[in-house]
Amino acid sequence: VTHPDDATAIGEYLTAFAGPNQGAIAASREAFYQIRPRVAIDQWVLAEQDDGEWPKDLPARVTDLETGRQKVWLIVDQGLQNGANGDQIATQLDGWGSRATDIWFGRFHLLGYLSYGPPDSGSRATGQEVFGGALELVGYDPTPATAAPGKGVSVALDLVTLAAVPKDDKIFIHLEDAQGKVVAQRDQPLLHAGRGTAAWQVGDAVRIGADLLVPANLPCGDYVLVTGIYDPITGQRLPVTAGAQFGTDHVDLDRVNPCGPGS
Repeated sequence: VTHPDDATAIGEYLTAFAGPNQGAIAASREAFYQIRPRVAIDQWVLAEQDDGEWPKDLPARVTDLETGRQKVWLIVDQGLQNGANGDQIATQLDGWGSRATDIWFGRFHLLGYLSYGPPDSGSRATGQEVFGGALELVGYDPTPATAAPGKGVSVALDLVTLAAVPKDDKIFIHLEDAQGKVVAQRDQPLLHAGRGTAAWQVGDAVRIGADLLVPANLPCGDYVLVTGIYDPITGQRLPVTAGAQFGTDHVDLDRVNPCGPGS
């Protein structure tokens, strides 16, 4: 049985990130009809097949939804006996975009995918920092450009593989205050098309997405958007071996004030 609070919590999370060029897929009618009315996302797909309602097969409908979008959400209903549909869609989406959100709400599993395609506005340049002598950060793109309390920020990071990586690493995105305290974060496996860093080839250009939910009660002030890469077993961060922030174990991407400049 689905708890109403589950649908409410997903709706609030999606509302924090909702924006143009987004679509959503619900793996069950229950998710479709409970969550869709709560969120300002126009284009939805119901994964349950109905030949009268949905003449195309599921992969074709997912492809149609992906076309021209920057973000696609997938709500997998683990209470369904046909849960394989959710796995099938997730596999397809893994080839289209980066898992920027991966959160459970009761029996619902919410996955948010950021397209591997470049944004219309292009990425912001970095200081060409290199992590561990192997992974160069060549650009980043936060959407929206400012972080507001209670709202979401989707951060895209553009990496280029300069040398072979011996193991599968993880990446973090932090929003930190002036004292270095983490006020919002996202840690995730460093994956591209379902492949970890050990499977990346030299020359691969990779786009990684990460969603940060800014706390609703975050005080005004100056904050820093920070990223880094680390070994998930030891927790040791990869050093920055080249670039403008050489010698550190992280890269400061941007300074933000959720209340606006001078607040």
